[in-house]
Amino acid sequence: MALAPFALTPLRSSRSVPVTLNQTVIRGSEHFQYQPTIWNYDHLEDSLRSSFMGEAYTNKKATLIRDVRVMLEKPVGSLAQFEMIDALQRLGICHLFKEEINTSLEDMYNCKNSFFNNELYGTGLAFRIFRQHGFQVSQEVLDEAISFSSKHLRDHLKRANIEPNLAAQVSRSLEVPLHWRMQRSEARWYMDVYEKEENMNPALAQLAKMDFNMLQATFQRDLRNMMRWWTNLGVATKLTFARDRLVESFLASTGIAYEPQYARCREWLTKVMKFVLIIDDVYDMYASLDELELFTDAVERWDYKAMEKLPQYMKICYLALYNTTNDMAYDILKEQGFDILPYLARSWANFIKAMLVEAKWCHTSYTPSLQEFLDNGWISSSGSVFLVHAFFATQQEITSEALEGLDKNHDLLYCTSMMARLSNDLATSSAELERGDIASSVYCYMIEENASVGDARNHVRGLIRDTWKKLNSSIFESPFDPAFVNLAVNLVRTCLFVYQYGDGLGVEASQSKNHVLSLIVNPVEVEFNNSNC
Repeated sequence: MALAPFALTPLRSSRSVPVTLNQTVIRGSEHFQYQPTIWNYDHLEDSLRSSFMGEAYTNKKATLIRDVRVMLEKPVGSLAQFEMIDALQRLGICHLFKEEINTSLEDMYNCKNSFFNNELYGTGLAFRIFRQHGFQVSQEVLDEAISFSSKHLRDHLKRANIEPNLAAQVSRSLEVPLHWRMQRSEARWYMDVYEKEENMNPALAQLAKMDFNMLQATFQRDLRNMMRWWTNLGVATKLTFARDRLVESFLASTGIAYEPQYARCREWLTKVMKFVLIIDDVYDMYASLDELELFTDAVERWDYKAMEKLPQYMKICYLALYNTTNDMAYDILKEQGFDILPYLARSWANFIKAMLVEAKWCHTSYTPSLQEFLDNGWISSSGSVFLVHAFFATQQEITSEALEGLDKNHDLLYCTSMMARLSNDLATSSAELERGDIASSVYCYMIEENASVGDARNHVRGLIRDTWKKLNSSIFESPFDPAFVNLAVNLVRTCLFVYQYGDGLGVEASQSKNHVLSLIVNPVEVEFNNSNC
C-alpha cells in the first residue's frame, strides 16, 4: 500500500534537534540513547590468547603451502584450475598464492575463448575468477545468466531430495551473491561446507584452518592494542552519548584489510571508525546547529587554536581527532618523507561538511529529493575517509595519478562510498524514522514517489546492484594498485556484512556478537599431530 506523505508527519523530531530555551540546550540524547557496549574489555582481553603461534605451527603451515603450490603448478585442464583457484579464494587462502594464481590466470586468459563457449557453470566460474583478479572480461552474458541461474536454483531448493550440504550452499548464494560477501566471514563458513564435499582436498582444508587460526592470533594481538588505545584515550567516559563500538569497529577493519601485513591499516581504520561514529552521534543527536557550525569550521581550518570557541565536549572530540590524525601523518612523514596530512585532514573536512548539510536539513525539516540526498550522502557515508587512510596505511605507490584520484574522488571511491551510504540506509532507515531522522535514501524516495516502505527499499536495493556494476567497471580505469582496489571492494563487502541483519553498529545484537566470537575470539578446530605443540 502506498504511503501518503502526510502519514509520516506525526514523527517525533527528537533525533537531534537541540532546542535552546533560556540559554539551556535540550540535547537529542535526552530522548534517545544508544545502549552501552556489551563487551567487558578486561574480560575480553583475557579471552584473546590464541595458542596458534610459534615455530611448530609456522613450519606445518609452510609444509602445507609447499604441497598446495605443487598442485597449482601441475598442468591440468582449465575447469579444474578454475575450481582450484575458487576453492583457495573461498577458503580465504588465495593471499598465500598470489603469484601462482596470477601466472595461471594469465596463461588461461590468453586462450579464454576456448572455455567461454562452455556450459553455464564453466563460463560463470571463469568470468567470476577473471574479474575478481583484475582481468577484463565482457559481462554481456551476465544479466541473463543471473536470471536463469537464480530461477533454477530456487526451483532446485524446493526439491525434497536435495542434499543438505548443497541446499545450504544454494540458500546462501540466493541470499547474497558470493562477490558481495566479506571474505573472512565467507572463509569461516565455507571451511565447514568444503569438508563435506566429495572432491575435498585435505591439504587445502587443513591449510585453510591453520591460516585462519594463525591470522586470528594476529587479529587478537591487534585488538588488544586497540582496546588499550581506546581506554587510554578516555573519550568514551567523557562523551557518554556516543556509541562505544570499539570491538565492532575493529571487526570491520579486518573485513577491509585482513592480510597479516596490514596491521597498521587495521589500526588506522579502527580509529577512523571510532571517530566517524562519535562525530555522527554529535551531528545526529547531540549538538545544536550553532555548535555544529563551529565544529565544522574548526575541522576545515585544522588548527589547534580553532577549538577555542568550542564547548567542552567538542574540545575533547576535536583534540582527540586532531592529535590522532597528526600522529598518523607524522609516522608516514618519518618513514617515507611524504606529508599526507593535507589528504587526511581534507577527507575529514569533506565528511564533516556533508554531515552539516544533513543536520541543517533536519533542523529546518527539509526533505531533499533522492538525487539531492545522494549527491551529499555518498560523502557523509565516510567511505572516502576510510579509503584515503587505507591508501596511505598500506604503503601504496604514491603517484601523481593516484593522488589525483584521491583528490577528485575517482569512481572507485565514489561507488564504494555510495554503496556504504545505501547499505547503511537499508539497515537503519526504520529506526531513524522512529526517532525523527528523515535523512535517508529510503525516506526521500518514499516522499518523492509517494511510495511504500517496501517499494522504497526495493528501489535502493536496485541502486546497490547498479552501483556494484559501475564499481566493477571503474576497476579497469583505475590509477590505483590492485591491492588498493581490493581494499575498496572489501570496504563495500564489509558494509554489506555489518548491515546485513540490521544496524550492526547501533545495536550490538546476537548476530554481531556471534561474528566477533567466530572471527576474532574462537579458533577453528584443527587436527595437528605434532609433539612439539
